[in-house]
Amino acid sequence: MIPSPAQTQRQLSAWLPAICAAALALALYAIDLRATYIYDDQWIVLRDKRLQDPSRWGELWTDAYFPGAPDHLWRPLTSTTLAVQTWLAGKTDALGAGAWQFHLFNILTHVIASALTAELARRLIARRSGERRGIAGGFIAGLLFAAHPVHVEAVATIVNRGETLCAIGVLAALGVLVGRALTPARAVVIAALFLLAVLSKDQGILLPTMIVTWWLTVWMHGRAERGRIEATEFPRPAKMTLLLLMLFCTSGYLLVRESVAPMAWDRYFLEWVVNPIVRAEGAARWLVPIEILGRYVGLLIAPIHLSLDYGWRVTYWTVRWDQPWIYIGLGAIVAWAAGMIAAIRMRDRAAAFSLVCLAMLWGLVSNIPMLIGTIMGERLLYLPSAFFLILLAIPLSRLPAGPLAIMLAVLLTLASVRTVTYARLFENRARLYGYVAQSQPDSMQAHVMWAVELHERDDLTGADRIMRDVRRRFPEYSHVWSYSALVAMEMGRLDEAERYLDEAEKWLGKESPDLPRGLRDKLFNYRAAAAAAAAAATGPSTAPATATGAP
Repeated sequence: MIPSPAQTQRQLSAWLPAICAAALALALYAIDLRATYIYDDQWIVLRDKRLQDPSRWGELWTDAYFPGAPDHLWRPLTSTTLAVQTWLAGKTDALGAGAWQFHLFNILTHVIASALTAELARRLIARRSGERRGIAGGFIAGLLFAAHPVHVEAVATIVNRGETLCAIGVLAALGVLVGRALTPARAVVIAALFLLAVLSKDQGILLPTMIVTWWLTVWMHGRAERGRIEATEFPRPAKMTLLLLMLFCTSGYLLVRESVAPMAWDRYFLEWVVNPIVRAEGAARWLVPIEILGRYVGLLIAPIHLSLDYGWRVTYWTVRWDQPWIYIGLGAIVAWAAGMIAAIRMRDRAAAFSLVCLAMLWGLVSNIPMLIGTIMGERLLYLPSAFFLILLAIPLSRLPAGPLAIMLAVLLTLASVRTVTYARLFENRARLYGYVAQSQPDSMQAHVMWAVELHERDDLTGADRIMRDVRRRFPEYSHVWSYSALVAMEMGRLDEAERYLDEAEKWLGKESPDLPRGLRDKLFNYRAAAAAAAAAATGPSTAPATATGAP
């Protein structure tokens, strides 16, 4: 049956928010085609030999995501996309060769995720408030998701494509679930999208719980309406099909995951500079995550100061009551509880569902149920921000069209400018790390990354200048002294390098004890080479040959 012009117009209007969100995401992030390999991109994309050898691609499914890392991550689908692109890209190097192909993939996944956010918001809001407000809500959530600066890290760093792939799986599955009546065919699609999500990143494991949450929102209605909704939206055969598929996929994933990369891992090897909560004691163990929640809320509302690192000393293992974050975090919990009560009383399924999903996603990365490999990161906000923006879109969609258009234009302009100015820094590692170190002066990791990058560019003077400041500000970390020793010995200051190694061993904890030992060997070789050169300059050499190791 050919649809009428009126039906065609309604369909186009319904899809317009998703189309506009996708177009904005593509326009803003096109600049990232010039980006290079950033931070973990160098370790995984450029140095993981499994990616470069098709005969070893099977290992991506039978071994950890990052072999040797203390936290047993397993993201086989993400790794496989990197492997295929590495094979297609041909030459890749630290100077950026081939990087644009990886970044193009990331940009396209963000484009899809932005469109899916708009569509999910439209469907959720339209169920209660009508199609007009649903379309308005889709525009708000989708466009703000496309432009939000907090997403730059997830999109502009290659290895973090697990965030965008997982988001696509979750958002698409929920869109299928809430869009029309469930059928066995749609149940199969949802199960397939679940596998896409969970094999890309661990957060996907929450999708079955989200599905159950959506079903439970039916009980927010009266008995008569509840029965009608259950009969029309969740027919028993389709519901049982989805239930069995999700049970099978979830149990299968957990069994395989446990055999390949067990979820339990030894927290002893978690470095306190990356996740200071590992040193937290007593009430601080539970209060510091709330302080981190306050930082997350600040990034969602006012993403002005963006950073690749929030470890020590940006955050501590104790609560700092003289800063606003703990109070913002506590306020966010109170606001969530108040919003949940209001949503239940008003029988607002969209708000209640989004609030629960937001809480679940934050809880998984909050370090409250278990410690994760980092204390916080902007990339971890990628999927949660979709539900935050849907929540924001629910009340804003009720505004008159004129004021709403003005408000949205202002917000999008501010967000877009911040996104582009930050994303363009990813074209140059030294410039990016320098920016982060200067805008986040308490970040020890940012300063060291900056020095390492200058060192790799043979700018020993610049690296030495930065490490001098790092030693003064962050003397408690062994690697600071070890790296200072490496720079000093390459500048020919061997006595100074030995003093730094002594200091490194003084502060040595559980982090990489082999590093200063290996540098001792390197220093011995430097001294032997210097002695041989001096002897050759003064006459016949009686000095021993250059050593290959420590005596």
